[in-house]
Amino acid sequence: MMKKRILTMVTALAVLCSSALPWVGAEAAAQGTSGTTYYVSTLHGKDSNDGKTEKTPFYSLQKIGSLDLKPGDQILLESGSVFTNGYLHLYEQSGSKEAPIVIDKYGKGAAPVINTNGQGIWYQNYGTQLGNPNHKYQGYVSSSILLYDTEYIEIKNLEIVNKALPVDTGYNTMASMNRTGVAAVAQNKGTIDHIYLNGLNIHDVQGNVYDKHMNNGGIYFSVFLPRNAAEKETNISRYNDVKIENCRLEKVNRWGITVGYTAYCSKFGAKAIEDSLIQKYGSTNVVIRNNYIKEAGGDAITTMYCHRPLIEYNVADSVAAQINNTDYAETTFGKVAAAIWPWKCKDAVFQYNEVFDTQNGAEGNDDAQAWDADWGDGTLYQYNYSHHNTGGCVMFCLSDAYQTTFRYNISQNDLKGALDITGNPDAHVYNNVFYMAEGVPFIRDGREAYGPATIENNIIYNAGSAPRKEVWNKNHKQVYSNNLYYNYTNVPESDSAAVSVKAGTEVFVKAGSGPSATTGKANPHSKPGVTTAFDGYQLVKGSPAIGKGKKITDANGKEASQVDFFGNRLKDVTAFDIGAHQYREIKGDSGKPAADSGAETEKEAPGPVQASLTLDKTEAVIYTKGEKTVTLKAAASGLSGTVSWTSAKPQTATVKNGKVIAKKAGETVITAELGGRKASCVVTVKKPTLKLKKKKLAVKKGKKAKILTMAVPAGKRTFKSSDARVASVDKKGAVKGRKAGTCKITVTCNGLKKTVKVKVK
Repeated sequence: MMKKRILTMVTALAVLCSSALPWVGAEAAAQGTSGTTYYVSTLHGKDSNDGKTEKTPFYSLQKIGSLDLKPGDQILLESGSVFTNGYLHLYEQSGSKEAPIVIDKYGKGAAPVINTNGQGIWYQNYGTQLGNPNHKYQGYVSSSILLYDTEYIEIKNLEIVNKALPVDTGYNTMASMNRTGVAAVAQNKGTIDHIYLNGLNIHDVQGNVYDKHMNNGGIYFSVFLPRNAAEKETNISRYNDVKIENCRLEKVNRWGITVGYTAYCSKFGAKAIEDSLIQKYGSTNVVIRNNYIKEAGGDAITTMYCHRPLIEYNVADSVAAQINNTDYAETTFGKVAAAIWPWKCKDAVFQYNEVFDTQNGAEGNDDAQAWDADWGDGTLYQYNYSHHNTGGCVMFCLSDAYQTTFRYNISQNDLKGALDITGNPDAHVYNNVFYMAEGVPFIRDGREAYGPATIENNIIYNAGSAPRKEVWNKNHKQVYSNNLYYNYTNVPESDSAAVSVKAGTEVFVKAGSGPSATTGKANPHSKPGVTTAFDGYQLVKGSPAIGKGKKITDANGKEASQVDFFGNRLKDVTAFDIGAHQYREIKGDSGKPAADSGAETEKEAPGPVQASLTLDKTEAVIYTKGEKTVTLKAAASGLSGTVSWTSAKPQTATVKNGKVIAKKAGETVITAELGGRKASCVVTVKKPTLKLKKKKLAVKKGKKAKILTMAVPAGKRTFKSSDARVASVDKKGAVKGRKAGTCKITVTCNGLKKTVKVKVK
């Protein structure tokens, strides 16, 4: 077996060299926008086919890797196919801006699966030792999909698995193979443009937890030095226009999603990063959105050396699963992982994300926070939600965590400490809510050096059973102003405008009621007036936080926040509240903010949001046949009148008086509205399915056999024999042989029919 594995690796390397050395491809492609569609199927394909019709598909992904793809070409994998030991490696293939190469599925059924099993081996080499000599920069990697100097390509709707083989070195040893679901490399073509990944399901990628900068984990983009030394400064490798959206990544090791560590890392020595520098050597127009990362071995999402990346609406669930003293036992170097964070980026924006249960803060992981403002310039975290992360809410990490702003976020029951201020040069923390579990300090203990931070307009809420005495100032470097301190015996000396309240004082509608579970999608909260999962953190009538804040000028030069956590406009506000919610009074359905009030008119400040409208369901599934309807029930408080109902896509489903009726497959949002308040439910309409375990059945005369079916939804099934003299069938699908011969049993459910051929012996 070992000889066979070595032969596989050598063969893969030979393919890499023979494919890569000519370095020709996109430049010679036709400039038209039309292309060829290639079909691939393990169900009935052959590599001797031409691959150009559904009836003559290729069998293997390697066959696709041997083609010279042109702009507009499509590679379609048949649903239900499983490409065992398969991988798709593309070298210097290119679509065009008008006609990208598209890789997608075709047909009905389960998404096609690329099950690589540690095959697809190639050699990674950054071309230079990395900034830290402990980081590995070259070696063999197994990747299910490899995009090597490949651009203008879009990959959608595939399932990807890449497990270790039994012959491999034991899992989580320093010598174990690096493995990736999707790997991208920019090296010899300068800027690599337009790589879009959408709707991928990547799971069980068993990489090497120690190798942080090898292409290792679910999705990993990296940048190597060009092979031609003369081109290292004139043809700089980098990425532009990367989108990673709507993907699910589960049990991938080490990273969930990473874009894009670079061999030009030595260019980024200063803590202040010039726009011109990162636009020349870094990646641009990077968007990572609407992804769900569960139980990644290390970090969930990290952007590296990117200019103004946007990371939004992602969910990280129970990540850093391998960063503990058992799985990560062979070294003491780098035993750290947080969930969503940047490295050496300029003006990175992280918004509307959710992170919870980041693991191993007490078992060896020295980070384990939801957010980590790591080395970078101008990092902005806003409108995010975190809870129960074992290392805390946010870290401002060391000397190069420069000009970080953390605003309008909610942290609930994050452990070890809300803030981890580890020697950073500055941090501006304002208008957040920190709901602190009993016994947890506001600033994490145990650090050798603490950096400065300006902490303003925050609600710091001790949920403990007794008032807490807090150490607010570490190394005399934190400055506080206009914060509300709930259930504390002391307040910071620097906070002359502190609002100190006793336990039992009503501050929020329902403190501590933020969501504690996930559907895999970030909970929406950006539209004012729409009921959200976070409404418990809105200020209640008479809250001591109302009107007690201050107008903030961002210390790091960020544009003033346009909205609060709940989407309420802040543009015209002059009397600011403390916390993440700017209190509003509902006046009809105008949606306008209430008039601002100064101290002299404080009693006329906007009133509380007492009115509410909720639905009994926030998500529902119905079908085009069978279970075609669902009835939503609205509950109103403090409102009168008749609820109006609308469907965002009536062609998908209509609604009348709360009764939703399916029309065709798709997704729509059903909205109830009353008195300016709205509540919504996402309704998914699916086509029903009916499957048979066996399409043929043999039964002896006088004996019985059962027809096994699976129907979604689980509707009533009927069974009918074409010739009851040969075989009869009862209402439960039990077939009895009557006399020798053949007949058909028709199964009907939800308007669908399937036929079983019965032979009686």
